[in-house]
Amino acid sequence: MQSRNVLASLFLVLLTILIVFKQRNRQPTQEQVRALNKLIDVTKINFDETSHDHVTLLELVQTKFKVENWTDIGFQRKNSPVTDFRSFGLLSLHCLLRTEAHLKMQKFKSKDADCLPFALSYLNIGHQYIETMKKNPKFLAQHTFSENVIDDFVKYVDTTLVDFERFWLSQRPENIMAYNQLWSKYEKKHFK
Repeated sequence: MQSRNVLASLFLVLLTILIVFKQRNRQPTQEQVRALNKLIDVTKINFDETSHDHVTLLELVQTKFKVENWTDIGFQRKNSPVTDFRSFGLLSLHCLLRTEAHLKMQKFKSKDADCLPFALSYLNIGHQYIETMKKNPKFLAQHTFSENVIDDFVKYVDTTLVDFERFWLSQRPENIMAYNQLWSKYEKKHFK
């Protein structure tokens, strides 16, 4: 009986090793590459203040977050967040419109000194996700996408943002000035 248990345990260990090895060497599918390309295409679309569709998206985000002052949710300017969309393009608005991360965050829109700037963090994580998927096929291969590419992408970014906030709060930053240092530390561990 004991030899059966040993054999069963050995089999499970070998199976686990094979699965881990396969995951490490996994390459993205054509669907994953297409999804990434779709996301990249949307990041290349700059916000156009003369476009009714773009302005409508911005207004929807403003309504969703009940924004009077954009800095309250972590943007740099109080009157307009548009300059913060530079590296993430129109995907910024599409993601912010779909996100649910703010509902899971401990200190969303808090005035506490250790409050994580939501929008800044969200756009950083989204941008870093795309950059890492572009540079690292194995990272891309770990992420599945359906026909709703942006919705799937938002779920990945949301999960990471909530995790980053947990990390941020565990580090007990005195104020926002610790952001770059803590983001760099988190980024090195999670975006390889």
